[in-house]
Amino acid sequence: MWFLNIETLNTPSPDLSTILVDKYLDSNDWGPAMSISHHIYDPTGQYILVTTYGIGAAGPDPGGLLFLNADTNVVDKQMEMPPRAHSLAYPGHNR
Repeated sequence: MWFLNIETLNTPSPDLSTILVDKYLDSNDWGPAMSISHHIYDPTGQYILVTTYGIGAAGPDPGGLLFLNADTNVVDKQMEMPPRAHSLAYPGHNR
């Protein structure tokens, strides 16, 4: 997962050449081998919610939901999801 600095896009003269990758996280940094499906910030901005597949013990290819601390990128919580969990949405938050 890449974190991009898009600060310059909020200016009268956006310069796309100044967009930078601030940091990069590999899903293997969070535990067993897994693939990232989708991610969003929760409405409070406290967590980055990440759906994954290839984690947990519920079957050969269980899905998971990781709650990454948005400040530290450390997994604070984790729950099993159905296999190959996909998009995430909050009513009134995502479009």
